[in-house]
Amino acid sequence: MKRDAVDRVFRQAVPAAFGLGVVLWLAAGFSENRADTDTWIYLNFGREFFRGAGFLHRDVFAYVPTVRHWVFHEWLAGVLFYPVYAALGAAGLTLWKYLIGFSTAAAAYGASLRRGTPPRAAAAALPCGLSFVFSAFAPLRAQVFTFLFLALTILVLEDARGRERPGRAFVLVPIFALWANLHGGFLAGLGVTAIYAAARAIERRPLSPFLLLLLSSTAATLVNPYGFRLWTSVITHAAAPEARVTEWDSVLRALSLGENLWTVFAFFTAGAAAALLFARRLKSDLPAALTLAALFILGLSHIRHVALFGLALSIYGGRAAVDLWRARGVRRKAVFAALMAAFSPFAVVVLLQNVGPLVRPDLAGSPLALECPSCPRGEGGDPCYPVGAVRYIREHGMKGKIAANYAWGAFLSFFLNPGCLGAVDARCETVFPEDVRKAYFEFLTGGPRWRDFLAAYPPDMILLRNGTVAAHLLSRDPAWKKTYEDEGSVLFTPRTPQPLSKR
Repeated sequence: MKRDAVDRVFRQAVPAAFGLGVVLWLAAGFSENRADTDTWIYLNFGREFFRGAGFLHRDVFAYVPTVRHWVFHEWLAGVLFYPVYAALGAAGLTLWKYLIGFSTAAAAYGASLRRGTPPRAAAAALPCGLSFVFSAFAPLRAQVFTFLFLALTILVLEDARGRERPGRAFVLVPIFALWANLHGGFLAGLGVTAIYAAARAIERRPLSPFLLLLLSSTAATLVNPYGFRLWTSVITHAAAPEARVTEWDSVLRALSLGENLWTVFAFFTAGAAAALLFARRLKSDLPAALTLAALFILGLSHIRHVALFGLALSIYGGRAAVDLWRARGVRRKAVFAALMAAFSPFAVVVLLQNVGPLVRPDLAGSPLALECPSCPRGEGGDPCYPVGAVRYIREHGMKGKIAANYAWGAFLSFFLNPGCLGAVDARCETVFPEDVRKAYFEFLTGGPRWRDFLAAYPPDMILLRNGTVAAHLLSRDPAWKKTYEDEGSVLFTPRTPQPLSKR
């Protein structure tokens, strides 16, 4: 009797411990709390919205020329994030992050279960796939809504497909209306919906309900403040993103530059595992196979889309692995060895990337903090911020037009507004004309015509990364002097003060 009781306790304790381990793994992955550049863009928009400026159709943060209509396709994220930040501070944003992160995990887990995956297999697939999305939760970007809604979309589509009740899938229509106002990733959701419709056609099953769902969901995305301009802006941005943002690089470009190598390695490893899992289920699991193939191609095109493939694999991979294990005519040991060969390198990469803060005290911080680290000297260490320089500017009551590193623009707008207007910031092609961007980056990189930007759009202050080419050139320019300097930033002001010009 005692042995039976021990065995019963053991059988109950092992699943509980495994589930707790998955939760802790996800918590560790979501715990990165270094403020992202985009965080300040959302907070700036939200603050102006609630301050009384209302909905911003034009830029109010820059002194350089901007486009006539600012299409901010993540506007609703700012409206949601700012009041939480205003009421609860950094802890509020961090709680937002954990709420969306674990909701995404729950939706992915539910979608996997809906496909008939055993609970343990569904839980085991979560950490591997969701590890690709952790970087978007550092601490919070509008991109996180795309992960949540994509997982919900697959959950609803799998439910409609499995139960042959496509009418249930129309719950996606209001989801797409909300999604389109939060993040441009709604295009991925429409793409997955189209894939499920195409699979229905290939399988010669009733297609009209899924076509109607696709049309209704597409129409729902037009319920936004910009109408059709939202679509054109999102597509234009996706087709020709700012070249200096490395997450928009293709996988091949990342390899050639030696950037994001861990992510690229993990991506190809996961792709190999997916090919192994779905090689024998193309006909029986066509929507999943087509979705994974499409998202893998999307990941090849842009590093930032690798996360979508990882999320989909966390949903589809568990059932495929179980079926392969149970398949007749396949030696279990051979299958196990093949899967381990595919997944082990990936697991090592995930361990190194996401569990480091748990074992390295220098990486760990408060779980509810919003870290804005000062910059080291030179170009590395992003994202980081000119914390000391901002403190100096505020303490000395300095106001006017400030040209700064574009990654700092929104940060400066948040902490120096009102009183200071910036130059080009991380909104780049969505706000600033091409000629302005070209002149600005010529200045920032110390190109042959670096003075042209200062002549065309003269600032009252210039704040640059210390140790960069631009900072070196400006330190030798007799028209400018160093007013403040620390390890990571240097502030220049004119030797002969200029009258503050109006915008």
